[in-house]
Amino acid sequence: MQNLWLIVYLTSIIFITNCSESPKTSTDKKSTHTLNYSLEQANQTYTLNHALIEISGLSLNDDGYLYSLNDEQGIIYVLDKTSGSIVEEIAFAGPGDYEGIEVVGDKVYMINSSGLIYQFDKKLQQTEVIRTPLSNLNNVEGLGFYPDEQLLLIALKGSGSLTTKYAKFKSIYSYSLVSNTFHEEPFIRFDVDSIKNLYPEMSDRIHELAPSGVAFNTFSEEFYVLSSKGKLLLILNKERKLVDIQFLDKNLFRQPEGICFDLDNKLYISNEGQHQQANLLVFDKQKE
Repeated sequence: MQNLWLIVYLTSIIFITNCSESPKTSTDKKSTHTLNYSLEQANQTYTLNHALIEISGLSLNDDGYLYSLNDEQGIIYVLDKTSGSIVEEIAFAGPGDYEGIEVVGDKVYMINSSGLIYQFDKKLQQTEVIRTPLSNLNNVEGLGFYPDEQLLLIALKGSGSLTTKYAKFKSIYSYSLVSNTFHEEPFIRFDVDSIKNLYPEMSDRIHELAPSGVAFNTFSEEFYVLSSKGKLLLILNKERKLVDIQFLDKNLFRQPEGICFDLDNKLYISNEGQHQQANLLVFDKQKE
């Protein structure tokens, strides 16, 4: 009888342990991931108009134009991706603190630092405001799109939790464009201490992790997450497991916040000005 109780006890411990593991957390070991881009030097660098000195967010529409924001103005700036020049300005709201932009079909989505989503209909030229449970303590900083599940991805620079300011993890949340609902469980959750253990030599930079931009690469089926603080680029596979961290050159990436990919699999990253002119960096996919 004692042996039977011992077997039941051990089985319950294994079950509880397995159930406590989240599919959204980072991997517990380094991988041999191969990056498709050389981030030491951009293939093209475009200096942006002064109106975009505080550029915040980056997306690409179906016609190949880049969409961006100045985080203090309710204006969408449409850019020529081959020069970075402004080709159109579209007012969608009044002044605010706008931190991310994403184009999905005929809709353009913007988000402010407290989690309000602004849906601009390009055909109707109308804006609808969508509320989420996020707040100033989350300090929203980026917006992306995951086409496989029709999700807006929301990067939080602040607390990764909806309930406390002092969460020890960082998060990417999601909003479904199918059901028009906010998912209250993180889509991606970063355990900062676990990642620091993987890269002890870079623990100081990882400690600063604060997601500022997010994009899904449809070619490699990977999530790219920028952190301006610490100058990090984290790459996760489709199962949302961390497969790589790139420690970015602080001179090249002054304040990276906007990130997206085009149909040629080029990577675009925008940097705020920081007392200089903002710029747009373009990285070609490396030849295999």
